Amino acid sequence: MCRIAIFLGSSEKFRELYEPLIKSFKEVSEYDWIFEKYTKGEEKSHSDGWGFLGMTLGDEGVMHFRSMTPFYKDRLDVLNAWVESIEGDIIFLLHVRAGSPNMAKNIFSVHPIYVEAPSGSQIYLIHNGTLFKEPLARLAGDTADNPRYTIYNDTYYAGKIIANMNVFSMSKLQSLLEIFSHPKYLYSAFNFGLVWLSSKTSYLVAGPIYRTAKGRELVEYYRLYKVEEEDYDLYISSTNKEWLEENGYEWGFEEVANGFITVYPDFKLDDAVGFQLPRIL
Repeated sequence: MCRIAIFLGSSEKFRELYEPLIKSFKEVSEYDWIFEKYTKGEEKSHSDGWGFLGMTLGDEGVMHFRSMTPFYKDRLDVLNAWVESIEGDIIFLLHVRAGSPNMAKNIFSVHPIYVEAPSGSQIYLIHNGTLFKEPLARLAGDTADNPRYTIYNDTYYAGKIIANMNVFSMSKLQSLLEIFSHPKYLYSAFNFGLVWLSSKTSYLVAGPIYRTAKGRELVEYYRLYKVEEEDYDLYISSTNKEWLEENGYEWGFEEVANGFITVYPDFKLDDAVGFQLPRIL
């Protein structure tokens, strides 16, 4: 239960969007009216840490940062310094966390999650929603009596399963996402941004996967929106999109169809390909 942003494209354009984008996360992480409605008033803020992945594609620079400080209380010195330093094309993943009930709330479970594939490829993953952790851990080859089980969250195990592809395969990824979208594993949603960093072809993957049979409030909370322009793509959570529009930022948001996944080989906007998962209940 979190709010996310995923950006691929021009650093110059990113700087233009940065101030209102970050202000939306400051405001929404402290008070999220859609979250409050979804939880029937039990929760309204995203206070369980935040993190970002920043990549400069020309020099292959990687900044991976996580903090337990609530985003709305953080001075954002590290993030601001990274933004000041960037040139050329970039990838940016941002995640502010409201830990799901019965999930660990510690630095190990703040996103982006980092795992390594057996091949040595590096995987960074952000995720909005909740998966059933116990069956997911079993699928990853772990058990509830392993010390890792109490330390790590559902996203960690999703990342481990994806990493076990060893070599990136779109067909294998699609099969895994179809498994994640089954009610056995999907409690609410798996809206995600994934970076697969390889010595050969690297990938960015993004898209929403959420239950539709659990009520209108869940659907409203987990809708994911996209801005698609010539020099960038931006994905953003529902409350951030509402905040931006209410404050006069008409960026051309379009809702991403539930289960529609976009893959960017070698982080190239022009080479993006997509696939649609079967209907998610």
